[in-house]
Amino acid sequence: MKQEEYYELSVSSLTETTGTLINVHSFLKLPYYKGLDYNPTPNELIIEEAVIDDKIYKIIAIEKSAFSHCLNLKTLRIGKSVEKIEWNMYRCDSLSNIFVDKENKNFYDIDGVLFHKKELIAFPQGRAGTYIIPNGIKKIGKHAFKSCNISKIIFPETLEEIGINAFYGCNNIKEFLLPKSIKKIHPIKNPGRKEIPQKFYLYTDINKSNPLTITEVIKMFSI
Repeated sequence: MKQEEYYELSVSSLTETTGTLINVHSFLKLPYYKGLDYNPTPNELIIEEAVIDDKIYKIIAIEKSAFSHCLNLKTLRIGKSVEKIEWNMYRCDSLSNIFVDKENKNFYDIDGVLFHKKELIAFPQGRAGTYIIPNGIKKIGKHAFKSCNISKIIFPETLEEIGINAFYGCNNIKEFLLPKSIKKIHPIKNPGRKEIPQKFYLYTDINKSNPLTITEVIKMFSI
């Protein structure tokens, strides 16, 4: 017998009019496969409001892992009411775009990549190839490129800080060329808490003759 399929947002910290999105799977009455891989999942989600007991709540915050294991999710749309996002998602393998409502005062997107002021918050995990971070961005947020499929990232000359585990699980990237502007790099590890294998090169090392490990660059840029 085929099981009924429907989706409902799970929210917490409810006030009279607002809520925090914690998990889009909590009320999924669907079979799941391979332990944690939920199927099917929607191709597109619009995060604006949730209806609970016939009452409408505006979503103002998104907690970490809220969209984890949405394997088929291709497009995420952030509504104008969202004020806080804690990005740390697993297995959003198909995610290609994160769009933000033009009326949102806290976040914005550039070509489907999520930003807050001068910080890159989240890059869609499903994209491949090379990504050039826009000039003017000063920080890459924690988990921003987590488990991404891209093979190369080009940093802007304005970048000053790389957040905790910003490149966690980015196994297709082989190296990073650090810009002159970099000031601080936080610890970055791979699954299993192993040091990431990528090599780092300073902007002065044009010939890439002196590759550095993440441990070495953290010591250099930990102040």
